Amino acid sequence: MFLRLFRRAAVMLSLLLVALPAWPAAASPDNLDVVIVIDQSGSMSGNKAHPAANDPEASRLQVAKLILSRLAKSVENTALVHRVSIIEFGSTVEVPVSLLELKHNIADPGRAAADAANAGDRLVSRDLEDTHTHEALAAAATELRAMARLPDDGSPRKRHVILLTDGHPYAEAGRTPLKDDEVWRLVEREVSALGAEKTPLWIVGLDSRNEYWPKDGRIWVKLAGTPSQVFRAASSYPQLPQLAETIVSKWLGTTMTLPASGKAPNLVSLPPYLGRAVFHIHAREPILPPRIIGPDGRVHAPTITLPSKLLVHTIEHPAAGEYRVDVPPGTAILTVASTEPPRLSKVAPGLFVGMGMASQIRFAAGNASSAPLHEDKLYPITAKVMVAAPDGTSVQLPASLESDGTFLANWTPSALGVHSIGLDARYRPAAGGDESALFPGSKSESVTVTKAPLALNLDSPPTGGWIAIPPGGDGLNVRLTLVEGMSTNIDAPSTMVGDAGTWLQAQPLDPSGIAIGEALPVALDPDGRFSFTIPVAFDLWRGDGWIRPKPVAFKIIAAANRLADDRNLAELRLPPGAESLRVGGNPFSAGPFPVGLPQWIKPLAAALLLAVLVAALYGTYRIFGQGALLRLKDAQQSHPLELRVYDLRRDPGCLNPALKVSLDGVSKIDLSTRIRRQKPGADPEVFSCLRIRRTWRDANRRAQVEYQFKGGTGAKTSSMQLPIDPQGRDLPPQVDETWRLVLQRASRGRNR
Repeated sequence: MFLRLFRRAAVMLSLLLVALPAWPAAASPDNLDVVIVIDQSGSMSGNKAHPAANDPEASRLQVAKLILSRLAKSVENTALVHRVSIIEFGSTVEVPVSLLELKHNIADPGRAAADAANAGDRLVSRDLEDTHTHEALAAAATELRAMARLPDDGSPRKRHVILLTDGHPYAEAGRTPLKDDEVWRLVEREVSALGAEKTPLWIVGLDSRNEYWPKDGRIWVKLAGTPSQVFRAASSYPQLPQLAETIVSKWLGTTMTLPASGKAPNLVSLPPYLGRAVFHIHAREPILPPRIIGPDGRVHAPTITLPSKLLVHTIEHPAAGEYRVDVPPGTAILTVASTEPPRLSKVAPGLFVGMGMASQIRFAAGNASSAPLHEDKLYPITAKVMVAAPDGTSVQLPASLESDGTFLANWTPSALGVHSIGLDARYRPAAGGDESALFPGSKSESVTVTKAPLALNLDSPPTGGWIAIPPGGDGLNVRLTLVEGMSTNIDAPSTMVGDAGTWLQAQPLDPSGIAIGEALPVALDPDGRFSFTIPVAFDLWRGDGWIRPKPVAFKIIAAANRLADDRNLAELRLPPGAESLRVGGNPFSAGPFPVGLPQWIKPLAAALLLAVLVAALYGTYRIFGQGALLRLKDAQQSHPLELRVYDLRRDPGCLNPALKVSLDGVSKIDLSTRIRRQKPGADPEVFSCLRIRRTWRDANRRAQVEYQFKGGTGAKTSSMQLPIDPQGRDLPPQVDETWRLVLQRASRGRNR
């Protein structure tokens, strides 16, 4: 029990020193459905019919594991949901991984990576003989159709099929091989079926001996419809992993960085202002996870210790400069850094803005963990906001990077209609050099300018820090005010909203934007404000609410066609300085708010935990530590300590003890150590030694002896302190005038 309390208290106390976690960032819209088709025919692994293996290192399996790993990494701290199936084929078609769903789990952040790793562990190099490519592609289409039937939130999804093969398909009719033209027609039929469902086919042809690809490669290019989706790997390692990295980077919209020409394969240079860099280290043979040394000398230690041929290491918000993968000299590796720019989302204005109303345009920028972007003096940033009006005219507004990581520009709309708003931010080395885009590929956002849009102002909770909910409280109380323009409160919303009491709902969200539970009704209070309460439950053993805050977020859902005079609800407007407190850039969202118990609970809980920890330590010392110290003292004496019991009736000279009990540690319990004697015609007398206790402080001076004497007058249990008598001198009888108890060190050649 002491150990269990000690472990739990130690963990809880250590959490007090942990900083508040960063909130997850906004999600990208690119959910992916991916089918990986792996050629496991005899020519890939080598067999009697084809002794020379085209993929002797089984790199095709490492590619599948790479794809799984990168897809799992891309869903972290987002609302993305990827689905993956893996098909193996030869003379038969098998599906070792079907409809694997990879998504962020806020309660178990590493779940997606673990699921991906478990799926990859199912793959082994096999000899499935022939190459029935058309059947494998048909199975891929079946998996995609099954994915389409799975429930989702309606977000856009992209589909991809990637085929890893040495190129040449083969099939039979019965036992008769089909001609090449017939086989290719079967393949073309399945490729066309994928194309009809708008599913691009990516082909990686592995043909290290140039056996099939010169002819088959041209056919694959024709079937794929574009040479940009067909690749030839001259060798299984390192070309095959490198090509796969290229393809997956295109799917995910990330940049692939390789060691510069002429540089060692373990050196990679990264530009500034990256949101994240994921290092993939491909080895020819399994190696232990290496450290990565940053340009500032910082060591990024691996989080796993098992050797592997594919090692993944993530660095959030990496510094600019050269990174070195610390591997032993001569180790064959391919180092690829998959890099992401800072994440960008528009947080203001909302969907609508008023004509002629002075407004602020804000874009929030941060890394994958939502750490805000800060300017590096070595790479100064210049920014502007591009606003395109409905008539095609455009205006450039100067933008500044604020301390909270948002780019701010002031704008007063002068035309009605839908406007396009985009941020153009660039950096240039202060020492001189070319200018680079900070957010390559960023998209414009739409804002509609109307005559008089409405908005909801967030009145509570406050946005400045820890929000306390007292013990027994219902949850996070939220109050909203309906306003017109920038500051005109609408005191009677029922005059502008039909059935205002049922107009709004609040959907609780996790920090990545995923809905939690059912939407909550929003009530219209008598004072004209809207209110609702988000239930909050704290897992105190995990530290929720007192060691670290519990993140609470929500979005407002307004029923359609309720506003009078064709009015529009523009946004949920946050207080000044809190504009970036959005989930996924949604203008009707707010949060996450750091919610917890009152702050006075934290020192009280810390004091209680410290008391539990001290009690556990003291108990552990009493049970284990004191005994160890006593055993050490006993060992230093070279002679063991014994309790000797003499029966004075039989041995009045105390020459031979009737009972000896050796002491070891703090206490000794032995219910079997007893002496029995009986006179003719009388009841038997029994002396039992029940327990002997010592303390470390009095280890060489005294001990407490608990004993039981059962004789003619009945049973009697007593205890007494006995001094340790190193000389063995006689002591007066202590028990019933006929027993003598002596504590002494056993000495050579003596019994006393």
